[in-house]
Formats: sequence, structure tokens, C-alpha cells
Amino acid sequence: MVAQPSAARARILAAAFLTVTTGCGGGGAAGPGTGGAGGGGAGGGTPTVLVSGEMGAWAIAVDGANVYWTNDTTRAVMTVPVAGGTPTQIAAGATELEVPWDIAVDASGLYWNYYDSPGTVMTASLAGGAPMTLAAQQNGPRSIAVAGPAIYWVNLWILGNNSGAVMTAPLAGGGAVTLASAQDDPNGIAADGTNVYWTNLGGTVMKVAAAGGTPVTLASAQNGPQAIAVDATNVYWTNTGALENTGTVMTVPIAGGAPVALATGLKGPFGIALDANNVYWTDRTRIMRVAKGGGGAVTLASDQSRATDVAVDATAVYWTDTDAGTIMKIAK
Repeated sequence: MVAQPSAARARILAAAFLTVTTGCGGGGAAGPGTGGAGGGGAGGGTPTVLVSGEMGAWAIAVDGANVYWTNDTTRAVMTVPVAGGTPTQIAAGATELEVPWDIAVDASGLYWNYYDSPGTVMTASLAGGAPMTLAAQQNGPRSIAVAGPAIYWVNLWILGNNSGAVMTAPLAGGGAVTLASAQDDPNGIAADGTNVYWTNLGGTVMKVAAAGGTPVTLASAQNGPQAIAVDATNVYWTNTGALENTGTVMTVPIAGGAPVALATGLKGPFGIALDANNVYWTDRTRIMRVAKGGGGAVTLASDQSRATDVAVDATAVYWTDTDAGTIMKIAK
């Protein structure tokens, strides 16, 4: 079996392609700095610091009332109102190996995973109450997605080798089911109720029916595919690239076709989010946006220490700055 990961190992594994881009000169993400709001760009004005003192803040999600995030240093799952206020801890890993990794929210529940082997997939009611386990004894659950009555996630390890799996379980409880196996280092995941989509760090973007079936390759020869998102017609993902300033934001039709680059020459794009018209992503020190139909990319915020994950609601963009320890917000 593969050794159980520490928090530092967990962060390194999913950020491997991100850190590669710093090896060819400057432009790497800064270490912990002032923690300030950073510079605004051509988008929504000056960024707002919603929360500070959260060194290690990682994944982020938002609903109409609150922002939620995981912290791989404190091993906590946290929340704060979208307008700002006092942060509240929802849950925390019981040991140093229980590192909360990804996070998702729907109308009734909050969902996260403890990235460990064995690891767990968790939920808590938005109305309050004790966290509950949706799936246990998972082999390094990394990223999660929720669609309809089910939760989906990728497992990094299977039987001690380098392949992984795509999994699902009912939100109401029940056994975990394998949708795809023998995957080449599965990473990001998205779902729309009909299909499940994921990236493999080996260079592919995949889909499989939510009810099960044969996985389909939507894109291959991708360089460091990371986070992934989906709308009614297309799949979108970030590629960090092998060298500095070779990152891309990509799209391909759900039905298949030729992948198209929406943005190129990026520092190291990582997190991704969508609204009706635009794609948003983190690019190490920047938060950026491009229209789904293409066009020039816009920098919404710059001078971040290490912008990691991103989420959007109707009016604002939110992100984690892992090294500055801040939860950030800027108007669209």
C-alpha cells in the first residue's frame, strides 16, 4: 500500500504541475506576505478581505448566504457570511492525517472529503448538526462534486498502484459505487446529473454516464489538467502547463469535438468556476475571467500570494489565497 499522506504531501500531490511552472525563472507564487487585498484589475474594483489568519485555506464554495472553505493546515472546514463577519468552524479532522480537501454545497447540505488513505467523504446539514459520513474506507479521495441526489469523487490510490477511480454514493446514504477504474491520476471532478467529468493528471479529460458505463475521452495530450467545470453544453478545465507561462484554460463540447483554448500563456491556472456567460480561474497571483465564447482574458485581481481555488455567485467572485491566509472577494 502507498504510505498515508501528510497534509504537506496532500498539497504537493495536487499542486505538482502548479509548482513545476516556478522552475524556469521568476513569476512563482510568493510566500506568505502582507496578506493585503492585492491589486484590482479591469473587473470589479478593489478586492475585499473577508477573512484573514487562514494560512492553508484551500478549496472554496459559495451559496446565496455564506462562503465555505477547507484549511489543510488547521484541518478545519470553515464558513463566513458573504458580506463578512466572524468565521465559524463547521468541522475539523480528528488527526493530522484527516485533511479536509475539496468542498461543495447545495440547497440543503455541505460536503467535503478527508484526503487520506483510508479517507472519508462527509456531509453536514446547512441547518446545523453533527457531520455525517457518506463514504468511508476510500483510497485517497481528492476532489468532489454534487449533482442531484448523488455525490461524486475521485480516489487517488487503488491497491497501492498509481491508478485511481471515479466514485459515487447517494446523498441519502448507501454504498459507494465505482464508475470508472484504472484512471491515470484522477484530479478534478464535475457532474451535471447526466454525466460525470474528470481530469487525469496523465493528460486526459474524461466523462462517464452518472448511471455507469464505458468512460469516454473528451481530450487527450493535455499538460497538467487540474480543476474542471461543466455547463449545459460544454466542459471547461485548467491546464497548468509544463513550463512557466504555458498554462491554458480549455473547453470542449459535452458531446465531444476538438478542444479549444479560451486563454493561453498563463502562469499556472488551477481553480475554475462558471456563471452564465464567463469562465473564472485562479492563475497563481491573479484572478482572471474570459467569456465562454472566447475573447480577451480579463484580470480581476492581481498581486495575490497564491490564489488557489475560486467560486462565484450572482454578484461576486471569491477565492482562497493559501499563502496569505485570506478568503477574498471582488465584484464581478
